[in-house]
Amino acid sequence: MKGDCLLRILITDDSATNRKLFTLVAERMGIHADAAASGREASALFHAQPYDIAFFDLTMPQMDGFTLARSIQQHNPRRIPLYAVSGFMDAETEIRALGAGYCGCFSKPLDREKILRAATESGLGFEPAPQGMPAATDIPLRLLPVYAEELRARAAACQRYWQAQDTAALRREAHTLRALADMLKTENVAQAAARIEHIHAGADTPEHPHDKNLRALYAACLHAASAIEKAAISAAQDT
Repeated sequence: MKGDCLLRILITDDSATNRKLFTLVAERMGIHADAAASGREASALFHAQPYDIAFFDLTMPQMDGFTLARSIQQHNPRRIPLYAVSGFMDAETEIRALGAGYCGCFSKPLDREKILRAATESGLGFEPAPQGMPAATDIPLRLLPVYAEELRARAAACQRYWQAQDTAALRREAHTLRALADMLKTENVAQAAARIEHIHAGADTPEHPHDKNLRALYAACLHAASAIEKAAISAAQDT
């Protein structure tokens, strides 16, 4: 896949910030990238478009990455290589992913080096565009408002899920927040989300005051969102 041949990849992530950031990384490498927000959307795109590689987030609403891979492998005559992506990729998760049909696993962020590694492992022989490439963790100025908006939205979603006693959805939101905040170096949000990520249904004791932790997560997200927006305004004025 050299010269003017374009590599086509499909990326899934329920984070709007991640989708925009990952597609920007791909585009600057000379790659055509489509991004899906859910497993169902990814499945529809996969069967409608010809892709060379697909990168699926394991933690998604509606259809998680394990279910998505098993479903796609039943109708994947070209044997397009699938790679699992997660904010927390331990040995157990990797074994589950490989068993579901993935040919490799990557922890977030999905950056230039990991995309190139997947292309090499898949025998595609892709040569990236020669221009400079910023690190995936260096979020472009125009994406700062997207991140700020997502912080607020996910903080509000965490509160709704907690009030509805939907522990699974709450943990998924906290997982996404923690992984996103880790990648973009928003440490106060990452720390607050980590305290919520592994809670158990009905657990709220003096040793694990989750109601207090939820309030702390909400406050951390709002504070970070405000700071990010101010930084974006200041940076725009300096340009």
